[in-house]
Amino acid sequence: MPVVSISNSQRAPLSWLNWCGTVYHGLPQKLYDFRETPDNYLAFLGRICPEKGVDRAIEIAEKTGRKLKIAAKVDPVDQKYFSDEIEPLLNRP
Repeated sequence: MPVVSISNSQRAPLSWLNWCGTVYHGLPQKLYDFRETPDNYLAFLGRICPEKGVDRAIEIAEKTGRKLKIAAKVDPVDQKYFSDEIEPLLNRP
């Protein structure tokens, strides 16, 4: 059976599958307009888990003095990570 991945790294532990393509994000290319002058904030969109790096996004926002908008989900398996590691970082200015 043909299988489609969402990233090349998703294929690594299952290299024996019949990979037929990769759909990186599934969003139409024209969904967003390019802005030559960006707004003054950073954005993180994804899952809150150790491998996605939301902690690094928070650190970068702090170091650059920019706001960070986070739109993310926390899966049950990552709830402890969120509570212990990420939630305390959200109390910073």
